[in-house]
Amino acid sequence: MVTKQLTTNGYRLQMAKQFAESFTEQANTIYYMFAGKTSPYPGGVVQDLYDTFKTTQFDAYNSMLFGKHIQETDIAYMIKKNAWTSGTVYDMYDDEDPNLEAEQNFFVVVDEGTTYYVYKCLYNNNDSPSTEQPTFADTSAQDEYYETSDGYIWKYMFQMSSSTYDKFNTSNYIPFDEDSNVTGNAVPGSIDVIITVDQYGVRSTISGSGYDNYYTDTFNDPLDFTNNPSGQSYCRLGNSASKTASFYNGCYLIVVDGTAVGEYGKITSHFINTSGTWAYMDRAFATTPDNTSEYQITPSVVILNSSNDPVYAEARALVDANTANSIYKVEVLNRGSGIFGAAAYVFAANQVGVSNTATLRVIASPRGGHGSDPLSELFCSRVGVTTTFANSQSNTITTDGDYRTVGILRDPMFANVVFNISSENGTFQVGESVSQTYSGKTAYGIVENIGVGTVKVSNTVGFFTTGYTIVGNTSSANAQVDTIINNGVAKQFDTFSQLYRYEGTYVTATKFTEHETVYQANVAIANAVFHSNNSSGNTVYLSEKLGPLYSSNTLTGNSSGAIFNINTSYEPDLVTQSGDILYLENFDAVNRSNTQSETIKLILEF
Repeated sequence: MVTKQLTTNGYRLQMAKQFAESFTEQANTIYYMFAGKTSPYPGGVVQDLYDTFKTTQFDAYNSMLFGKHIQETDIAYMIKKNAWTSGTVYDMYDDEDPNLEAEQNFFVVVDEGTTYYVYKCLYNNNDSPSTEQPTFADTSAQDEYYETSDGYIWKYMFQMSSSTYDKFNTSNYIPFDEDSNVTGNAVPGSIDVIITVDQYGVRSTISGSGYDNYYTDTFNDPLDFTNNPSGQSYCRLGNSASKTASFYNGCYLIVVDGTAVGEYGKITSHFINTSGTWAYMDRAFATTPDNTSEYQITPSVVILNSSNDPVYAEARALVDANTANSIYKVEVLNRGSGIFGAAAYVFAANQVGVSNTATLRVIASPRGGHGSDPLSELFCSRVGVTTTFANSQSNTITTDGDYRTVGILRDPMFANVVFNISSENGTFQVGESVSQTYSGKTAYGIVENIGVGTVKVSNTVGFFTTGYTIVGNTSSANAQVDTIINNGVAKQFDTFSQLYRYEGTYVTATKFTEHETVYQANVAIANAVFHSNNSSGNTVYLSEKLGPLYSSNTLTGNSSGAIFNINTSYEPDLVTQSGDILYLENFDAVNRSNTQSETIKLILEF
């Protein structure tokens, strides 16, 4: 017995959805994009990252430099990038294609200037090159069946603005943006495509032969396509039409050019009398053709449903006269709905005498119809995260030095936060938890110190905001937050700095050089990596610290020999090793400057 474990996109899509949805304004989880590692790699070669305890629980935190809050607008589902290019053979959606997810070449993105559109290929004209670009003006969310002149059939899926596209676009992936019109107008169980196949069910360019029951002409009087007393339409066929009675029975007559183009009906009776050759159809036409209208008679396709529900879908088979009247294409006339597990057959009256019957296969649409679940249909299992470190972020992160790592940090705790408060009711207690709820999110912190009009908290989790009330969870005291001082800097929680900050003066003419090791007393006792000075030179920023560095003491440069007297020291904004690191990536050094911003784009695959 041969068994195979089946894997689907469903699990990965669910994981991607859970991750992306945790960024919404209603979620209580906070994420930051952070930059780290100022010291060069050994030998100057970018190091591989391994998911070890040392990497994620020590190195990443110890070398962290600064971070920025990832907002909901910085997140997007991502799908494979297939920019439409003339001459490319695109895969067609096929419910039996085992490689559809792996290849993902069955949908395209089209640039129409200020807007990008994504289309799914439902039919590729027997693996022919695509030479006509699909355009939004020629389709709509309600139009599931859009055929270009090259024989391709496209389904419009969604659109996005150029600004959204540019924000998330990478060399391999583009953002997804759901169109509610598409999802709302999806038709479950519709018949969109029927293909010709060989005896093994494999797609083929032709199938069967001997289908002589086709005919093309222009209309001749008399004809009647109104709702006449018989409830039918009728017309007289040309002199070259078959003179065998019932030969065209069951065929479709369709107007292909001129007045009433697109009108069609199924021939219920084909007979010959002294007045000519006649065809009666099963319905009235909304528009009456005239003798300028060209029509075709082609074999009909019988569609069978797996249930007892009636089938309203209709399709016709197109005949190739150059291959012994074989069937080369099926054109769907009415897509119908509620048809699942369908089968299709080319119909020909006994009078036609077909001995080599054609074989067809219905391409089943997704359960809810094309466009009902576009994320799943386009095999989305990735989330894009894009963040811009915009210069100094209003003087809250450094514009000096460089970094070699970026990552995503979830729910870190801030260490030293002071709230300037007003409208205080009751008295907060040291050691109690205070909370604040804003836009469905709740932030928490532990009271460390109480002053006049101030409350100092530590281990804060979440996003405290000015203008809203904090409440003591034990004392029930409450007050409005007017200002937030984060580690000595007036700012909120949009950014953090994880550098060690030391204020003082140089005693030497020389200053520390970038990336050198600085130490206190002895390298073996306490050391760190020099990151940068401020513009006046009275503040030193360090990273990758090991051991205690005390105030009222000196720092010495291991290679420069520079000496710096420390007057005041500030710890990093975050509690060491708080939060969870979800992603890390190493790369070549990015050098910052006070006139520069850097945009980081990450693709997370599930």
